[in-house]
Amino acid sequence: MKAMLLVIGIQFSVLVPCIEAHAEGGCPPGMLPFQFAPNQPPSCMPGGGQSQAPRPLPEVWSDRFGAMATAAWLGILGTANDLKSEEAAREAALEDCRAKGGGQQCKVDRTYRNGCGALIVSSTEGYYTPSAATPQRAEELGMEACIKAGDKDCRAAYSACSFPVRMQ
Repeated sequence: MKAMLLVIGIQFSVLVPCIEAHAEGGCPPGMLPFQFAPNQPPSCMPGGGQSQAPRPLPEVWSDRFGAMATAAWLGILGTANDLKSEEAAREAALEDCRAKGGGQQCKVDRTYRNGCGALIVSSTEGYYTPSAATPQRAEELGMEACIKAGDKDCRAAYSACSFPVRMQ
C-alpha cells in the first residue's frame, strides 16, 4: 500500500507541472492566452506584465550645406546656408555674389556640409575660406593660414554654419 501511494505521489508531481504549462496556453513570456470564441483554439495576446518596452525609432538626420562665393578683386562675398544639397548651396552663393555686383567674376571658394565656414581677409590681398565643425575653429584655421602665408592684418570677416536637421 505504501508503494502504491509512493507511485501515485510521483505521478502526481510529474503531472502538476504539465498541467500548469498547459494552463498557460503555450504563450511566450509577456503574452497571455486568449480565446476569441468557445469553438476556436486559444491564441496569445500581449499582457502579463512581462512585455518588452517598445524599441525607440532610429534618429534620422538630414544634411545641410553652406557655400561661399567671391568676386575677389571686387571684394564681394556671396553666401548660402542651410540648404539640402551641395549643388543648391553652390548655386545660391553664386546668385548672392552676382546680385551684389560680382557678375561673372563670382566663383565658389568653399562649400561645407554639416559644419561651418569662415572668410578670413588680410590687408595684403590674401583671403582664406576654411571650414570646420564650429565657427571658432574655422576662424582659427583661417587665421593660422593667413599668418603662416605672411599676410598682414588678418581678420575674420564672415562665419556661418549649416548643421544637420533632425527629421525624426
